[in-house]
Amino acid sequence: ALHALAQKICTGLNQIGTSLLSLKHSSFSSFILASVSNVNMKNGAEHLVRKLIETFPYMRDISHYQESSVYIMKKPQLLVTDLYRRFR
Repeated sequence: ALHALAQKICTGLNQIGTSLLSLKHSSFSSFILASVSNVNMKNGAEHLVRKLIETFPYMRDISHYQESSVYIMKKPQLLVTDLYRRFR
């Protein structure tokens, strides 16, 4: 079970790295800074969560229940919360 989790995390990080390179970002932090520059800080967290979801498939937390899709988006929300707590 732990091996499968580690494999998922590794795959996700590789996907993020590939996306960053295709967008010409040298690091994840340069992507974050570019994403929040010129953004109204009142909606900054929502904007950044949306940007992460749109850019990185790994960040899309979607499950299926019966015949409906359930959008959780836990990974990007936790990341944005951690960034806010660190840099406020």
